[in-house]
Amino acid sequence: MAVGYGFTAGDRSCPFAALHLRRCPSSTAPSTQLAAEGGGRLLLPTGAHLAAALGDDYRAIGVTSSHGRTAIVGEPTRERPEGTWYDAPLPPPTGSSIEAAFATGSLWTLANLRAARPHIDDAESFQQSRMADYFLDMPVFAAFDAIAHVSHTTGTDYVIQP
Repeated sequence: MAVGYGFTAGDRSCPFAALHLRRCPSSTAPSTQLAAEGGGRLLLPTGAHLAAALGDDYRAIGVTSSHGRTAIVGEPTRERPEGTWYDAPLPPPTGSSIEAAFATGSLWTLANLRAARPHIDDAESFQQSRMADYFLDMPVFAAFDAIAHVSHTTGTDYVIQP
């Protein structure tokens, strides 16, 4: 069995694993936008290729949080051509985000979306997942087999505080 772990920390120009290991494209991912604007081919995330090669043995597991803080990257400067990482608050979950489905009383929860699909009737209502300090449009139940939800996250000492 192959397992892909997605993380929520990342920036808009170079998304991390949550973007790459999901099974389907996002309408707001940079690669999707570039393909749409330039008339080029749609770039599929790595998870789509892994799922095609491994079939039911592939598991795309997203990691997200509802409350707390995250790290975001600022624009590159002459002093820091790679950009500067900043501490930022997480915005509250939106009504269509998967984060809104989780109770925040638990330290963490693992939701098996693959097993839940046949038993729920509102899977299509979850069309967003957190990506750092914003929400990415994607059909969450189609993109991931499971979601690990950490109710509260904190930043790191290696970022610049606001």
